[in-house]
Amino acid sequence: CRSWNQYNLKALEPAWTDVEVAIKMLQTTNVYMLAGLIAYDRKDLPTAILRFDRSFELDVTNCDAVWMAGLVHVDQEAWPPASPKFARAMSCFSNAAAQAKSDLAALDAEVKRRGGSLEPPGREQRQRTKLTRDMELAAERSAQSAFNAAPGFARMGQKPLALAHVQMAIAHPRMKEKGDALKAAIEKMP
Repeated sequence: CRSWNQYNLKALEPAWTDVEVAIKMLQTTNVYMLAGLIAYDRKDLPTAILRFDRSFELDVTNCDAVWMAGLVHVDQEAWPPASPKFARAMSCFSNAAAQAKSDLAALDAEVKRRGGSLEPPGREQRQRTKLTRDMELAAERSAQSAFNAAPGFARMGQKPLALAHVQMAIAHPRMKEKGDALKAAIEKMP
């Protein structure tokens, strides 16, 4: 898509014109996601949120769309809509990690059923590598989403919900240190 190429070249105005035309012809999660990214880079934050929200409505497995909508709300310091979106992203990424784990188990079962690796050579390892990477990334993004949700819930006076989310973040090793610090700060709140 020409709009994607222009976006990658940081030609934002031509990319925006093309993506708006694309939306009229092809209303898919990917087109709305690209429109959200372009709008965000153009600093048109209300439009970016609308496009990311529509992308997620069209495909509730597009975790990046709801994540990005949450980030835009944070940029606007709009905590009430940001935290629930990060909570949805947390669940979405958690589901994606579970799906990748399930797909990995199915791959193992298929290899076992066949009595050896899949044809053509290297196919099994490529699939295994991709699924493992997808599972690990989704688990980390789920923890990051939980971490991002917590301060907003705390700012809204929902301390128990904030602590529950930070606890989920702490469960991931890469988020433990930051999560422990955030937990301590939230616990000191009235």
